[in-house]
Amino acid sequence: MPPPGGCCGSATCRWTGRWWTCGGRRPTTTAATTARPWSRCGGGSGWTASSTGSTRPGGLRLELGVVPEGDWPCPLPRVGLRMAVPAGLRRVEWFGRGPGEAYADTGRAARVGRFAATVEELQTPYLYPQENGNRAGVRWATLTDGDGNGIRAEGEPTFDLTARPWTSEQLDAARHPTDLHPGDRVWVNLDLAQQGIGSASCGPGVLPAYRLDPAPASFTVRLYPAEPSRR
Repeated sequence: MPPPGGCCGSATCRWTGRWWTCGGRRPTTTAATTARPWSRCGGGSGWTASSTGSTRPGGLRLELGVVPEGDWPCPLPRVGLRMAVPAGLRRVEWFGRGPGEAYADTGRAARVGRFAATVEELQTPYLYPQENGNRAGVRWATLTDGDGNGIRAEGEPTFDLTARPWTSEQLDAARHPTDLHPGDRVWVNLDLAQQGIGSASCGPGVLPAYRLDPAPASFTVRLYPAEPSRR
């Protein structure tokens, strides 16, 4: 089954069985695209995004870069990489902050260590569905099936991790926990940064130090197969 999304998201993307092609051409190692716009802050804003992949023994090193364009009158929710993996990869192990969720302005509530949980256990079931379940300052993480096979991500030096049985868009659209239904993928975010939580529901919003304002950024992560012998 081809990985979701295509090489650039256009209707001309085709899966050959080994890689995505765009307009009949195999993409080069480095690809640059411009996206305009998905923004709740209004029109005229977007991103120029670039990615470079290079092989490593047994895996891939992925370098991502983004540059904001236009006017962004609001902060960003997150900056990073999202990918989908098979739903069978439901066991998560990580070395970073835990065992509970942690965000930029709530990190002191979590300690650094090695933890394990299922994808379901990573979710915080708020009565009104909202952003939840982030693990911060992650050095490495694995998502595996019952036999210990799956994927391993390593940061340079760290990343924030969320793994959900639904997309962020589905989470945002839900009004009750019963609106959320697991699909045939686990949606994984490997983030360079996220907006802080603040306390706007009962007090002030996010402090300036924890706002994620649009700015040029770069992010590197290494991806490897996870196997029982490598854990």
